[in-house]
Amino acid sequence: MSQPPPLPPDRLRRRAASVERRPLRRRKPWLVPVLVLTVLGLLAGAILVGSELQRGRERRSALRMAHRGMHERAEARLRYWVHADPSDMEARLALADCLLGLERWGEAAEEYEFVAAARADDARAWRGLGGARLELGEEEAAAAALARAQALAPGDAVTSFRLARV
Repeated sequence: MSQPPPLPPDRLRRRAASVERRPLRRRKPWLVPVLVLTVLGLLAGAILVGSELQRGRERRSALRMAHRGMHERAEARLRYWVHADPSDMEARLALADCLLGLERWGEAAEEYEFVAAARADDARAWRGLGGARLELGEEEAAAAALARAQALAPGDAVTSFRLARV
């Protein structure tokens, strides 16, 4: 390939003169760090939001397993969630239901007591506590808990059945 012909001297002088007349650009030294920090902040935010969404999915999965009767599989996951957030009463109730399904009455009673103390108007917690106490042979405590559940949810068939057993 051949090289293009050289520019005539008068065009070279004009080009050089136009370059000299251009004003120098002012540099903005703060712009690059600002852009870098902005991009890093956006990435960090996306990572945090993604991890929160994943944790929410895992928690819902554990709750679904517990409600479907997969007690062994759900127990470990629910214990993790209860340990991660002790104030998560829904996870505590699901864990207590799992323990009740696994016939670990004492542990189930402890979880139900915790939830009943935190949410005194939760009929499900009182019904579960009554059922666990009934299986432990503590009939007076079971009757009191089931009576409380009956008062909170008068039409509950499970509560009525357990009260009839006392």
